[in-house]
Amino acid sequence: MLKKLVLYFLKFLSWIAYHLPRPVQMFLGDLVGYLWFDILRLRRKVIDSNLQIAFPEWDESERIRVGRESCKGMGRALVEYFVLPHINGKNLDKYFVCDDWGPFERANEEGKGVLLLSLHLGSYDLLSAYLAIKGMDLYLISKELSAKNLNDLWFGLRKSKGVKFISDRKAKFDIIKALKKKAAVAFVIDQFTGPPIGIETEFFGKKTGSAKGLALFHAWTKSPVVPVYNYRRPDNKIQIVFGEAIELESFEDRDQTVAFMTQKYNTELEEIIKKHPEQWLWVHKRWKKFKY
Repeated sequence: MLKKLVLYFLKFLSWIAYHLPRPVQMFLGDLVGYLWFDILRLRRKVIDSNLQIAFPEWDESERIRVGRESCKGMGRALVEYFVLPHINGKNLDKYFVCDDWGPFERANEEGKGVLLLSLHLGSYDLLSAYLAIKGMDLYLISKELSAKNLNDLWFGLRKSKGVKFISDRKAKFDIIKALKKKAAVAFVIDQFTGPPIGIETEFFGKKTGSAKGLALFHAWTKSPVVPVYNYRRPDNKIQIVFGEAIELESFEDRDQTVAFMTQKYNTELEEIIKKHPEQWLWVHKRWKKFKY
């Protein structure tokens, strides 16, 4: 009974969020960001430390500005998650802009499936929904939440839009099956990952750990890797961007190939973040110590 009441309440909030004017949606998101950054000050020291690592030339006022904008972006993305149930093929243009699918289409023509490289930038939850609604056969690799009800809610909305999920606990065979179907498999690898599924890399010049799965599948299957991300434009539309496929560089030693390519992906993500630093998830502890 309680579960049903919560579900009805969330549907009510979703209905309200959808019918609010776009500027009001963004205003509510900004309030969440101010609450997080300026009042509750959740992980504010982590945000500032991360920004000092990535942009040591910035003064404190610039770090505060970007940190606050990042938290406001999280708030806006949260509001948009409540709007997601009402987004469909008929109203996509109200929220999204994508000028060029060319890099993905060229990679897809190879017939090996496509490996997508992405990150927590902009309204990243809506990105996967957009791609699926547009007809991409998309599988997203993700950790499952320990709370089943929350897990069902968090993933259920995107599943309703056509996104398929692969648990990181059983990824290997499911990824191969998806690629054989010539589907797209998305790897979101901008967060810290330790051993055994992570490898030591550098991110913005400082050592950390990064997931090595994308490099393993790139080297193994020779499926092309295409970067894809989104950022919020000044008019609050979500701009979708595909980058050109990242060339595989192989070495005789497989471990060397994996290390080299994982670093190459990290460098690609760095360049994306530098273009839109206000919209990346600085609250995450990206630079933990890598322990073998």
